[in-house]
Amino acid sequence: MPGQKDADINFIHTYQKEGYGFSFEESLKDINFDKPIAVITGKQDNCVGYEDAWRLVKHLPRLTFVCLDKAGHNLQIENKPLFDLHFHDWLNNCN
Repeated sequence: MPGQKDADINFIHTYQKEGYGFSFEESLKDINFDKPIAVITGKQDNCVGYEDAWRLVKHLPRLTFVCLDKAGHNLQIENKPLFDLHFHDWLNNCN
């Protein structure tokens, strides 16, 4: 609720109408980064989604990508057991 009270209503209306993007997004595919990265997404995330993040898989050789079913934007709460399992597995394999 505190986030909703402080929300930038104009930004929200623009986002809902036009979506959003960052100026650096296209350059992510051109970086040369060979360290471990974990991207854990929620299949039912209606804020960010998983499809845009999936595009990074082919550009980042050490990226682990997980899309959890029965999880939205708060996947670390909504599906804590699976989130913890995947995140801890990734941490243990960061070498």
